[in-house]
Amino acid sequence: TNFNLNAFSDIDWAGNVNDKKSISGNLFTLGSAAITWGSKKQSTTSLSSSDVEYVAAASSTCQVLWLRKLLADLHQEQKRETKILCDNL
Repeated sequence: TNFNLNAFSDIDWAGNVNDKKSISGNLFTLGSAAITWGSKKQSTTSLSSSDVEYVAAASSTCQVLWLRKLLADLHQEQKRETKILCDNL
């Protein structure tokens, strides 16, 4: 059975019409099952979509590290790297 942890990260650059702040979202899967997900309005206004993609990918990386530690504590240690899939990087 495939129990590899994967992460997906994306953004809506300057998507808020009032303040032009971006919204980032992520999804984490274990095998083919979604285990956690979320979205967040960025606290700053960015001049480029690449900047926001980088911030979103960094946030996803922090969550991946936490999830890998949790899985190890549950005796489900990940033997392979965790892929963080995003665009524009």
